[in-house]
Amino acid sequence: DNWRRGSICVDSKGNIYVGDVMNFCLRKITPDGTVTTFAGQAETEGTSDGSGSNARFRGFYGMETDSEDNIYLTDVFQWTIRKVTPEGNVTTLGSTDNEPWSISVDKRNGDIYYTKKDGGIWKWVPDGVDMQVTASGSAGIAIDDYGNIYACDVPTNTIKRYAADTWEENLVIGNGQLGSQDGNFLDASFYWPSGLKISSTGDLYVACEGHNIRRVDMQNNFVYTISGTGTAGFVNGQG
Repeated sequence: DNWRRGSICVDSKGNIYVGDVMNFCLRKITPDGTVTTFAGQAETEGTSDGSGSNARFRGFYGMETDSEDNIYLTDVFQWTIRKVTPEGNVTTLGSTDNEPWSISVDKRNGDIYYTKKDGGIWKWVPDGVDMQVTASGSAGIAIDDYGNIYACDVPTNTIKRYAADTWEENLVIGNGQLGSQDGNFLDASFYWPSGLKISSTGDLYVACEGHNIRRVDMQNNFVYTISGTGTAGFVNGQG
């Protein structure tokens, strides 16, 4: 039931978009904390395209923005890619050849990539056959400004990087052991890394099944725990 968790993305203006999966709608949180329903109708399931509350969603999961603040999301039930403009207009771009989970956009050229539930990263080809770029990577993915793909590889408890355009694996972050140890890229451990986002500075943020959020400092080659103790709960606090 991982798809029920929905996803999250942020546009260039600092607006946060949250996939409210069980309510079948997309929520927007502005920098001042105002929450609105951006697209879809709460508690109303469907697949219709449309503007704002006239659009319908079913099983959307992955979400990401492009260089123009358009949102792209995956529907794990319909096997489709949907697009939501900054004005809230929703269109279905097309179908995928696999059940699409996480999604990311290469901001250099607008190419869309997604992960498949049982493994692999695929390049979406709207008018052809989707191209598998690697067999690894089964959860969150993110693409940096240079087109390199980062992926959570759950079976090995690592984060892997694939070089732009060649998709050669050229970096592994984590020692492969199940855990939440901070440290350099060789010593750090992850507990089933799942969600993945990249910041404007190129650092990675990883949501783990071990009830914590990790920061991967790409300049200093170090992994930090920035939130969560490793214990499930709903307690507010610092770090």
